[in-house]
Amino acid sequence: MLWKPTPELSLTTGNARIGTVDFVQEFGITDDRFREVRGVMKAGKHKVRFARLPIRYDQNAVLTRTITFQNLTFPVSANGNANIKWDLYRFGYEWDAISASHGFIGLLTEVKYNKIAASVTATGGGLGTTLTGATEVTAPVPTIGGIARGYIGKSLSITGEFTGFKLDRSSFRGKFYDLDLSGALHLGAHLGVQAGYRSIDTDYRVD
Repeated sequence: MLWKPTPELSLTTGNARIGTVDFVQEFGITDDRFREVRGVMKAGKHKVRFARLPIRYDQNAVLTRTITFQNLTFPVSANGNANIKWDLYRFGYEWDAISASHGFIGLLTEVKYNKIAASVTATGGGLGTTLTGATEVTAPVPTIGGIARGYIGKSLSITGEFTGFKLDRSSFRGKFYDLDLSGALHLGAHLGVQAGYRSIDTDYRVD
């Protein structure tokens, strides 16, 4: 699968009041294309699913204001670099409760395993040396939802799936919504072309 999302990406480290960096605003991160690998093992109405989506951003910019990341201060006019590595793994189970020749409706549960590594590096702007702040966080997030597919004739199918989760506790606050809508043109028993819309909305705090 090829996916080209419009990013909105902010990370908060250290002091929450001053330690939030909006990477799109500060570094001008733009749309990029990512490759996702998906696999499904099926036995009757039961399916085991796996997916891996590596998201990478590496952007240079001259800072237009002073920012704080990992309790380090990066001054205005410094030559900055933002490097983001987000690996999103999906381990899931699907049960097609209703299955017929014209489509199916199923229950879907997944663990979204997030591994994010982010770093900010700067030179110049009055700095006497290279300044680097980095953080790495992993967060496994369980989600639950549903999937439905309908066939239009023999060559076209439409699929929609949604999984979500929301929890707010002292040591972990998490929200994860994953919406995937697509249409597929089946060119044969083992060949097809798929296109659609996908949105991932995640916000979590790990102590």
